[in-house]
Amino acid sequence: MLNNFDEINLLYNGIFLNKIKLDKSYTIHEIEDNLPKGIIKNYNLSIVSNNYNTTLEYDILHSYLLNYTFFNIDLNSVMKEPSKQIIKYIEILEFISDSNFSDSIVKTKNRKFFISYASIIAQRNLEIIKILFKELVNNDNQLVVKFLLRDIIENIKLYLYFIRGAVKEEEIKNNQGTLKKEIISKEIQDKILQVLSTENTDWDFNIKQIIDDNPSLKLWNDDLKRIQEINYNCNSIIHKLGLTKLLPVTIMNSKDKISISDVCFCIRFFITLIICYDGKEISSSDYVDYLDMDMEPPENSQYWVAPIIQNFIDSEYILKEKNILKEMSYMDIH
Repeated sequence: MLNNFDEINLLYNGIFLNKIKLDKSYTIHEIEDNLPKGIIKNYNLSIVSNNYNTTLEYDILHSYLLNYTFFNIDLNSVMKEPSKQIIKYIEILEFISDSNFSDSIVKTKNRKFFISYASIIAQRNLEIIKILFKELVNNDNQLVVKFLLRDIIENIKLYLYFIRGAVKEEEIKNNQGTLKKEIISKEIQDKILQVLSTENTDWDFNIKQIIDDNPSLKLWNDDLKRIQEINYNCNSIIHKLGLTKLLPVTIMNSKDKISISDVCFCIRFFITLIICYDGKEISSSDYVDYLDMDMEPPENSQYWVAPIIQNFIDSEYILKEKNILKEMSYMDIH
């Protein structure tokens, strides 16, 4: 006998978003008839059974499917803020991952790679965060979540080393006022490329020293402090040697839980670093699009910011922070 369903679980890439209540019970075929047509590969509809009940899951693979009504239900309107945050932060990492820019050329294993430091770290963090959100939202598996978030933070530290490890900011005072000068260490730049090429050498850098050498980072002291606290939460559970800290059941039951907002805050700081110090990665495609069409790009269009980045800035930063981003970036942030 076929099951009828009066509710459905809405998921995004396997991550639970919301339970959708229907006006009455429908067969699976009736539900299929109400799903978007012609884009079947962009979602999965499946029946999930366990010992207690049988549920229907509608797993969308791209967020634009939320713009399609489902039994006259506006899916965007029924989603709660944490679910919206999950989608927003996955999509911002997808954007950075898909970089068309290059910082350096790395030769390894008889191949040449044109690499974007932001893209490398974004790709790593994107794959991690998809699993992390699934474990956090679907299972509340704090043990795995803390392992994964610790790795995200380590990736962000590595990115900071890539973009600022060879830089030492100095202030120069003259009759015109105070100027900031950046002294670049070619030795450290070469070391980064050498380690990326040989793939068998430990990264050797000191985050505190990088922050000391780059006073502009201290504009984000509050962010750095909170990330340190989040990292301590992960590390204090993982690295302490006491018995209760090693037992998985103790970690799972700990009151010091990682939340969606903790994860998003760490990723937001990664985007902050990109905006402040790696502006090309947030640029709009307009400039290149004009060149591809053999047209003259509008004046200063190389500084235009991609809409997804501008929307992210507008929604995720308070006015004071937004002003710092404008001050620190050479891009045209509104």
